[in-house]
Amino acid sequence: MTKQKIAIVTYNRIGAGQYDNGVIERADKQIYIAQNGHKSKWAANPDSSESGKEQTRKNAATYAVKAFDLKDMDQVFLYVGSDGGEEAIRQTAQIPAGNVWL
Repeated sequence: MTKQKIAIVTYNRIGAGQYDNGVIERADKQIYIAQNGHKSKWAANPDSSESGKEQTRKNAATYAVKAFDLKDMDQVFLYVGSDGGEEAIRQTAQIPAGNVWL
């Protein structure tokens, strides 16, 4: 049986930060995580300038595109936020629309 592949891409951290970026293996699925958060080497400081915050928004999508083949995912959960989502959308444009949840 082929495992379902699920990607979560967000410029926020997931949960309380207990998940690392990368793949979580479960019996029936693989969960691919690309997030910014306290464990991310490339996360911007919350007190950074607006340009620093914009870079943070770009980093999760850029990491996801480089680390995972998102077009091969069964489902992609993409959090684009209230602003700064253009980069995430641009970076993930190759994903079939039926597989993306915004």
